[in-house]
Amino acid sequence: MQKRADRRTQMMETAMRLVREEGIGAVTVYRLAKELGQSVSILYRYFPGKAGLLVALQEHAIDAWETEVDQWLRETDEALTAVPIQKHAAHYARILAVLSPFIEGYLNSPARHRLVDELMSSPEQILSAADLKLVNERLKPLLDKVSKVLDQAVAARVLAPGDSGVRARLFWAAFHGIDHLRKRDRGEPASLRSDVLLLEMIRNLMRGFGASSKQLEVALSYFLAGRSTRSGPRIDVRGEPK
Repeated sequence: MQKRADRRTQMMETAMRLVREEGIGAVTVYRLAKELGQSVSILYRYFPGKAGLLVALQEHAIDAWETEVDQWLRETDEALTAVPIQKHAAHYARILAVLSPFIEGYLNSPARHRLVDELMSSPEQILSAADLKLVNERLKPLLDKVSKVLDQAVAARVLAPGDSGVRARLFWAAFHGIDHLRKRDRGEPASLRSDVLLLEMIRNLMRGFGASSKQLEVALSYFLAGRSTRSGPRIDVRGEPK
């Protein structure tokens, strides 16, 4: 069983490398077999064709996101216990924590980011209804975690009442949209680059949900300070908060 699990992990890692380097169009059972030096028949024991492989890759990406959400929320709660801040800002900081994997996905895992981006952006229906249902079933617990933190903020009266499921998906859609502007950053002034737009989008959505502007800025400062303690590239924000 362990040998089979290890082999599947190797297949998934190789497929994600192909996604990162060439996009989802390069991910086929035949190409993966060639990259691994395996027969196609062996791969079909693990994945029933390209659609099954794409479903597995998305489930793998969602599992990684969920792990990151749990980690960011745990670390944020520990930090808030050690250094408490005002109630409104604390709840906003927790919202930013559960959104962190979406905010920084393009930095933390380029392959995962490209996989989801291409699948969401393609005008074609890449997955069948049955396959899409499988992915959505795996995705629901992740979005539910975001919804739960939003609901807790509403219960604490630091956000106005509203449908947390809709709000979670609005955040996701907005992050996805801004990601499409990143390729234009090199031709934009610093004040209009995607990282600045991303934080301004968060400000506007949160204010629309009833957040206090002043306490939201405290939470954003808290959020950015937390990122600066981690290794590797982080979001680069220039310009003054509005």
